[in-house]
Amino acid sequence: MKKPLSSLRMTTWPNRRPLQRVCGEEGSFIRWRQLMLLRSILVLLMSLMLFGCVSMPKTPEAFRADAFALDDFVVERSLRDAYALVAENTTRCHQGDESSSAMIGGMFFSFPTGSTRVEGRIEPEEGTAVIIVTFANISVSGLLQVVDFHRISASQTKISIHRSNDTKKWRTATEATKGWFQGGAACYSLY
Repeated sequence: MKKPLSSLRMTTWPNRRPLQRVCGEEGSFIRWRQLMLLRSILVLLMSLMLFGCVSMPKTPEAFRADAFALDDFVVERSLRDAYALVAENTTRCHQGDESSSAMIGGMFFSFPTGSTRVEGRIEPEEGTAVIIVTFANISVSGLLQVVDFHRISASQTKISIHRSNDTKKWRTATEATKGWFQGGAACYSLY
């Protein structure tokens, strides 16, 4: 007469409970389930954080409306000179190569070598200019910084820096921008 399957298992592992027979050591199946639950929670949290990154503003207007902080200061330079200085240094700091940019008829173009792109335009008739720093990779894109220029007089320009957050990078980037007008060459600090 054939023995039932359950009795075969019991004879194979006589002193173990059914959970031990399947998973080896006692409780390892439960530990495995706990690890899978923890993994699922971590995947969910990472997805939620990624959703926050994906919702970066895509237009200068949206960025200005949602900016964390606005820093204004006035420099003793013409609109074109102030714009050119900030454009050159912003490209250098974000892309590392001043030669990767060109100003053509008031439009500033950069040829990015990485995931950060610096663009700008100047409208002398209106007395305004803007420089935009964008970030893009396979899964995320959006604006990181917007710098507005407004002509006050022929030799004075008001600069408004819109920051996305209050991290050390963007605080030091704002300080560096102010320093460029005193002859400094510093960029932002990450840490």
